[in-house]
Amino acid sequence: MSHPCRLDSAPPWAAAPGRRLRPVEQVRRQEDTDSAVVLGLLQLGHRLDIEGDVLVTVEEVCDLGDWVTSLVDPTVLVWRDSEAGDRHLHISARHDRPPVRGVITVSWRTAIRHTFWSTLLHGEDLARGTERDLRPHEVLTALTRTRMSTAHEP
Repeated sequence: MSHPCRLDSAPPWAAAPGRRLRPVEQVRRQEDTDSAVVLGLLQLGHRLDIEGDVLVTVEEVCDLGDWVTSLVDPTVLVWRDSEAGDRHLHISARHDRPPVRGVITVSWRTAIRHTFWSTLLHGEDLARGTERDLRPHEVLTALTRTRMSTAHEP
């Protein structure tokens, strides 16, 4: 099953005749620039009210713990990329009050490293292209059992 946040392939419209695709790195760099501009503009506003879904990308694995404890009734999905085999974790929850009315999904910016992944899945692994639902307390337990510095090791 393909996850909606994954970039496994270009959308069908991207390969239209005469359209040149940009390398993934260039697209990601542009997305970072676009995000910085929007964040800067949002800071100019007096009040923020979002009607729709929001994807938050965090830089540090410990930030996942902050989100899993802050969101009401979150769901946790871990999945493994079908081609590269990278490991990913998303935390999602419905939020129905300002400043966001929609689904908030939190994702760690990079693929999850083996040490944290192994602790999270109790020494098991997922086959490429598969996913598993976890409970929020499993993320918190893995975070406390894994020193933050080792979460970034290969």
